[in-house]
Amino acid sequence: MKNTLLKYYILAIYFFSNVVLFAQATPGAEDTTDTLEESTGDTTPLPIDDYILIVAVIGLIFVFLKYRSIQNAKLNS
Repeated sequence: MKNTLLKYYILAIYFFSNVVLFAQATPGAEDTTDTLEESTGDTTPLPIDDYILIVAVIGLIFVFLKYRSIQNAKLNS
């Protein structure tokens, strides 16, 4: 029970710290970012676009292996 609660506390702290770290500007500050409709900047794709298919395949392999190990654990117990 204590171990499970600790995991939830760590998850909550991680989530709320990310929300604070990625917050944009304070209220009332001048926002100079362009919206998608007003964007006139660079339109080149990001480097991660080259690896989306590879990451998707790795993710599917991971899910398959994890599911198979769970099923094997159920059969052995």
